[in-house]
Amino acid sequence: MGIQYEGVVVLLREIYYRDLVILMLLTPIGLLFFKLGMTSKKHRIATLTQNLMLMPVSIISFFLFGWFFYKGFEFGPGITGGWGESGAALPWSEFMATNLNATPDPDNLINTSIPWHIFLLFSIIVVSIAAGSWIERIRGSALCILSVILGSVFWVIAAAWGWSESGWLVELVGYHDPFAGGVIHCLVGGFALGVLLPLGPRLGKQREIFDVRKTIHNPWMITLGMLMIYAGFLSFYFAAQIPLIKTFDSGNVIITTNIYGAPTTMYGTTFNYFLSLAGGMMMGFILSRGNLFWILGGGLTGLVSTSAGNDLYHPLQAFLISVFVVWLVFRT
Repeated sequence: MGIQYEGVVVLLREIYYRDLVILMLLTPIGLLFFKLGMTSKKHRIATLTQNLMLMPVSIISFFLFGWFFYKGFEFGPGITGGWGESGAALPWSEFMATNLNATPDPDNLINTSIPWHIFLLFSIIVVSIAAGSWIERIRGSALCILSVILGSVFWVIAAAWGWSESGWLVELVGYHDPFAGGVIHCLVGGFALGVLLPLGPRLGKQREIFDVRKTIHNPWMITLGMLMIYAGFLSFYFAAQIPLIKTFDSGNVIITTNIYGAPTTMYGTTFNYFLSLAGGMMMGFILSRGNLFWILGGGLTGLVSTSAGNDLYHPLQAFLISVFVVWLVFRT
């Protein structure tokens, strides 16, 4: 019975993550619509082709060495351990193929925990977010090189350190970021800013009253894209929670855990998600007096601001944190 039960657990988890992939793709698609809405008609096709190429480049590089970096850097290496299970994450490893002869094992992190394609989708999201700050001023070849460095090296190392149950930041300092709010956005923000410094501002002939920082070339694309991002963001919340993972000798089962293996509930994190979204959108509307960009951006800012603790916050805490952070961002 024990083996059969564990097999059912593995099967349900695989179905769970397989179906989530479809919803998670809404985020990169939404980001693409958002960037097209912010791009002038003259550069729209170039922006489209450049950002479409981010996906195949990220997929290939992540398969070849990105997943290896994640499994190899969990312990530093050399801080709390060695290279871990990195050998099983090499592109020629049997665990990176279908491996039909493998026996379902809940202790095998490669096969039965959050699968590698979830981290791959996060990698695509990371490079897509950063690319949004470089539109209309970067060559396609440079964008692909930067996407490999950010998505398949820096992001996976940061995730291994702080977004893993065995990460050395988690074990030594108790780092807690179950929905990767800090791991992703602090890294992406710093990397994007570092690239923007030599790139400089967007140049072009504009009217005297024209402000490129507040330009919305296509509000419908931006709205559609941001709504897709909201939906994809919620699917990432679900993907960062592992169903049916903890079984005890007493027979008790923890149905849902976060990525660190701590118990949580999906309905609780979903409450916090919507309260964070509501607080951000409301504060964006109030401060900007109904500006579309700030309403949509405020909602996303609110979500990011609470993601590091939305498995623990009371919904009203998430709401208040979201309101405060959006106010702070608007004022600065």
